[in-house]
Amino acid sequence: SGAETAAAETTATTEAAGTTAAANPQLSVGGLVEGVRGVTASTALPGGDLLVVHSGGSLSRLSPAGDTLWRRSNLSLHTEWQVKPVRPWQPEPYAARIFLGYGPLGTTSAHSFSVGDLTGDGLPEIAFLAEVGVGPYRPFTAPGSALNTGTFLTVLDGQAGTTLWSTLLPAATHVLIADGTLMATVPASYNSQTPAADRTSLRAWRFAAAGGKLTVSGEWSVSTGSRTAYFTTLEPAGPGKVAAAWAEAYRNPTVTSHTLLIDTATGGVQWDVTNPSYARFLALDAGRDRLVGLEQRIGFDGQDLASAAYDLVTYDLATGARTLRDTRGNALPTNLLVADVADSADPEYVVNEVFFAPGIWVNTTQTRVVDGGDGSTTRWARTVKRTTAAGDGPIALGLTTAGRTVVAGQWQPYKPNTADNRTGDRYTSIIAMDGPNGTVRWSTSGDVGQPLFLTAQAGEITAVSQNQTLYRYAAGGGQVAQIVPLLGDLSSAVATDVNGDGTPDLIVGGESRGVFALDGAALATSGSAVENPKVLWRQATAGAVHQLQLTDVTGDGVSEVVVAATDAAQTLDPKTGRVLTTIDGEYVWTVTAADLDGRAGAELVVPTDAVRAYAGDGRKLWTGKPADGVRFSNAVVSDGAVLAEYNEVGGIDLAAPKLGAIAVDGRTGQTRWSVAPTGVGGGTVRGANLWNGVAAAPTLTIGSGRAVAFTWVETPAGSNIGRTQVDLRDARTGTRLTAFTDGGYFTHRGYASGDLGLLQARSAALTLAGPDGTVTHRNTLPVPFSAAFARGPQGRELVVTGNESGITAWDTSMLTTGANYQSPLLSDSTLTTSQIVVVDLDGDGVDELIGLNHDLIGMDTVVEMSGGGQYQGNSELHGLIVYRMS
Repeated sequence: SGAETAAAETTATTEAAGTTAAANPQLSVGGLVEGVRGVTASTALPGGDLLVVHSGGSLSRLSPAGDTLWRRSNLSLHTEWQVKPVRPWQPEPYAARIFLGYGPLGTTSAHSFSVGDLTGDGLPEIAFLAEVGVGPYRPFTAPGSALNTGTFLTVLDGQAGTTLWSTLLPAATHVLIADGTLMATVPASYNSQTPAADRTSLRAWRFAAAGGKLTVSGEWSVSTGSRTAYFTTLEPAGPGKVAAAWAEAYRNPTVTSHTLLIDTATGGVQWDVTNPSYARFLALDAGRDRLVGLEQRIGFDGQDLASAAYDLVTYDLATGARTLRDTRGNALPTNLLVADVADSADPEYVVNEVFFAPGIWVNTTQTRVVDGGDGSTTRWARTVKRTTAAGDGPIALGLTTAGRTVVAGQWQPYKPNTADNRTGDRYTSIIAMDGPNGTVRWSTSGDVGQPLFLTAQAGEITAVSQNQTLYRYAAGGGQVAQIVPLLGDLSSAVATDVNGDGTPDLIVGGESRGVFALDGAALATSGSAVENPKVLWRQATAGAVHQLQLTDVTGDGVSEVVVAATDAAQTLDPKTGRVLTTIDGEYVWTVTAADLDGRAGAELVVPTDAVRAYAGDGRKLWTGKPADGVRFSNAVVSDGAVLAEYNEVGGIDLAAPKLGAIAVDGRTGQTRWSVAPTGVGGGTVRGANLWNGVAAAPTLTIGSGRAVAFTWVETPAGSNIGRTQVDLRDARTGTRLTAFTDGGYFTHRGYASGDLGLLQARSAALTLAGPDGTVTHRNTLPVPFSAAFARGPQGRELVVTGNESGITAWDTSMLTTGANYQSPLLSDSTLTTSQIVVVDLDGDGVDELIGLNHDLIGMDTVVEMSGGGQYQGNSELHGLIVYRMS
C-alpha cells in the first residue's frame, strides 16, 4: 500500500488540431454590473446626499442611508460619447480616467469634477472630466471631432444622473461651475492632435435648458498666449468672479507665472499679476476681501527640491495687489483651507505641508493654523516626523473642517511593497484636531479612507477607503457612524432565491467590506442593471470578502451564507443579510463548511495559523496545530477527515522550512496522519502553494475516490528554477498515489473536479489528472485564473476558464486530444472575468456562467505567506457578468 506510481504523463504537441464542432454554442449576456475602481472622492449634495466619484470612470449619488440613487459608469458613458475604436482588436474600452490626486513633483493637480447650478433652477448639475484613449492607448472616433484621444467634458443632471451636455476636448485639467458658468482649463501641449494655432486657455460655456438637455447659449475664453503653458489651479473667488493661475516651463528660472481674477459672465480679466513662483493653491478670504495663495518657488530659482520653498501670499480682490505674508523653506504645501477654526472674528488659514530630507524623502509633515490677520503667525501646528532614518514619513494631504474641528487625512508609509500595502495606498490615517489649540480629538488608522478627500456633512466626516468602503465618522469623537460597502471588485458569488419571487438572486462579495444580494429578475431584464442594480440587502462585514458559500449551519434545513471576511468568518441570514455568527481569526481568506459529526448542521473549518473547527453558533470544537509560525491552505473534507497543507511563513527563503500535509479527524480533532512532502525525481520541496492548494478528487479511481491533491513549490535537483508539484494522496492514509510537476513558482490558480478527473488551472495552461491518474497538460491563451466544468446546450460538456481578460470555453475533448493553444468555442471580454461560477439558474439543464473579478489582494497575501508575492493590476473594465449559452 505504500508504493508510489509514476504518473503516466502525456504532453500535447503544438501541431495543428483536428476537428471543428458542427454547431458551436453561443454566448449572450443575461445580466451585467460594472464595478467601481480607483481613488474615490466625495462631496456633499442637498438633502444629505453624497456625490461619489471614482477615478476609474464612474460617478454615483448616495442617500444618507447609503443607498445608490443613481450611478453612471464606463459602459454607458462610452455609449453616449459614441466612442468607436480605430483598432479592430480593441473592441472593449479601457476605464476612463477621472483624475483625482495630488502630484507633488508636478505643477498642477487635476481637479476633475465640480458641482453647481447651471440652469438657475436651484438644483445642482455635475460636471466632470474623463480622459479617454490615452492610457492605455486606444484611439477612437467620435462624432463631430477629428480627435482620436482626448478628454470628455460632461454635465450630468444631479437629480437623475442623466447626461445633459458633453463635448470632446484635446485635454483638460480643471473644471469648475460658478455663477451659472461652466469653465475648464485646456492645455494646448498635452495632445499632439491639438491644432497648431491653439494656445492654452481657460474656456467657458453658459447654457439654456430645454427638453432635458443643455444648449450652449454663450462662450468665452481667456488665452495664455502660449502653447506650452498650463493652468495650476482654478477656484471660485466670490460672486461673479473666478481666480486662476498659470505658468510656463516651471524649470526655467527666467519665466514667471500669472494669477488672474476673471469675470465669470464675460471672461473679462479684472487683473493679471505676474509672480516669481506659481500658485499651487488659491482660496477666497471673503471677510478680508482677499485671495489667499500658496505659491511654490521650486524650479523658478534653479534650486532642487530639497531646498525648495513656498510663499503664503494674499491678493487684494479689487486691485490684485500682492502681499508676501510668509515664506517656508525646504517645504512643499499640500493643501490650503480658509475657515474660522479658532472662534475668532475672521477666518484662519489651515495649511498642510511637508519638509524634506536629502534625497527628496519626506522627513516631516505638518498641519498648521495660521492667523488670517497677518498671514504669518502660527497659532498651532501638529508635526509628525518619520520614524526611520531613511524613506518617507507620513504626508498630510486632505483637509476639511466640522465646526471648530480640523480634520486632516494622512498617507502612511506602512509596509509598502508587501501584500499588506502592495500599491502603497491602503494604509492611511484620519486625524481630528481642536481648531483653537490643535489638540488631537481623535484619530484612526488603517484602510480607513482616502487621505486626499474628506467630506464634512451633518456632523460627520465621510471618507472612502481604497477597498471601496465608505465610512462616516462622528466629527466630535470619531465613532464609526456608518459603513457602506460599495460595488468594487466582486470575486465570489452564490445563487439563491432571496425574495421568494421564484428567480435565483445573486449574493456577491469582494474587495469592499460587505456582501450584497442582487435581485436576479431585475439583473436579467434591463440595461439599467449595468448602472445601478437592484440591491435586496447590503451587509457590512468584518473585512473584505474572499469567499462565499451556501450551507445549512444551523440544522434547520435552510442554508446560511458563510463568509470568509479577512478578519473573521461570519454567517449571514440569506433573506435579510443579518449577521448570525462572527468567529474572529487571523487572516481569514477561506472557510470550509462541512458536516464533521454526522448531526444536522454543518461545522465551519477555518484554516489560518492552525486548522480550527467551530460549531455553527461559533463555539470552538478543536484546534489542529502541527507547528508554530506556520500558515495553512484551504481545507477539504474527505472520509471524515479535514485535510490541508501548511508551510512556515516565508518558506521558500528558508533553508529547512516547516511544511507538511495533514489529516485531522473531523469529530475529535486528533491527527490521523501527517506527511512531509518530498520532491519528484530528487527535487526539494521549498514551500506550499497555499492559494486553493488542496482539492478533493472524488472521481479518480486511484485511491478509490478518496484522492486529494496537495500543491507544492519544488526546486529540481541541480537547478535554482522553481516549479509546481502536485501530490495526489489517499485521504485515508496519506499515501502518495502519484505526483507530477508543471509550471513555475506560484503559477497555480486552483482546481475543478468533474467526471473527467481533477482539472488544475495554472498560468497559461490547464492540467488534467484523469480517473486512472494519467496526466495531460494543455497550454492555453488567454492566461487562465480559474477553471470549471460546465454543461452546455444539448448536454455538451465544456471546460470554462476565467482569464486575465475575459471568459473562454472549449469542448472538454481539448484536454486530452489535439494541440496546444486551441481556439475556444466561446469567448468574450466585455469585462475582466477572472473567476467563474457555474450554476444552472433557470433549471433548463444548461448552465449559466457567472464571471467575476480576481481577488488580487487575497491571492497576494496568501502567496506572501510562502515567501512570494503576486499582484497584477490592469486597466480593463471590472464587474459581474452573467452569461447564458444557447
